[in-house]
Amino acid sequence: MIFSTLALVLLASAGFGLLGARGLLALTRGLSTSISVAVCVGYVLILLRQPDVPWVSNLSVLLAGSCLGFLFGHLLGSSASVIAFLTTAAVVDLLSFSDGLTNQIVEGYRTGSSTILPFLAVFVEISGREYAVVGVSDIAILSAAYLGLQKATESEWEPAVWLLLGLLSAFLVGITFSGAPGIPFLAAGGCIFVFLHSRRQRDSGH
Repeated sequence: MIFSTLALVLLASAGFGLLGARGLLALTRGLSTSISVAVCVGYVLILLRQPDVPWVSNLSVLLAGSCLGFLFGHLLGSSASVIAFLTTAAVVDLLSFSDGLTNQIVEGYRTGSSTILPFLAVFVEISGREYAVVGVSDIAILSAAYLGLQKATESEWEPAVWLLLGLLSAFLVGITFSGAPGIPFLAAGGCIFVFLHSRRQRDSGH
C-alpha cells in the first residue's frame, strides 16, 4: 500500500513537471520565460522564509521544477546536448548524494538541524511517517531533458516514457536500499531512448 502510494505520487509529480513545461511552450516565448523566472524568484523567497504551510512546500517544488525544466530545456537543441546535460547532472547528483550537499541536507533533516528538505522535494505523509518522494532537481532535469529530446527527435511522448521509467527505476532502487540518486537513472532512460531512436532512424535509411 505504501509502495504503490509513493509510486503514484512520484509519477503524478513527474507528470506535472512534464505537462507544466510542455504547457509553457504553448505561450509566447516572452510570456513563458517571464512566468518561469517569476516562479523561480518566488521559489527562492519560499526557500528563504520556509513558511509553515504544508501545501506550499509541495506546490512550490512542483512549480519550480516545471519552470526550471522549461528554462533549461530551451538550451538543449540536440540529442547530444541532452545526453551531455544528463551525464553532467548524473555525476553531480552521485557526488552530492554520496558525500556532498544532498547528503548533508538529508542528514540535517534527520537530526533536526535543518528544515529545508521539505522545500526541496515533494513530501507525502503515510501512517505518521514522512517520505521525500522526488526532488525539485529531478523534476527540473526530467522536464528539460524531455523538451530537449522532443525538439531534437520530434517524438511526442516516447522520450517522456523512457525518462519516467528511469525515474521509476530510481524509486525502486531507493525503496530497496533506503535511498538512491534519481538523476543517474534519468540519464540511463534518456540514453536508451536516444539509442533506440538513432537505430530506428538508421534502419529506415534516414
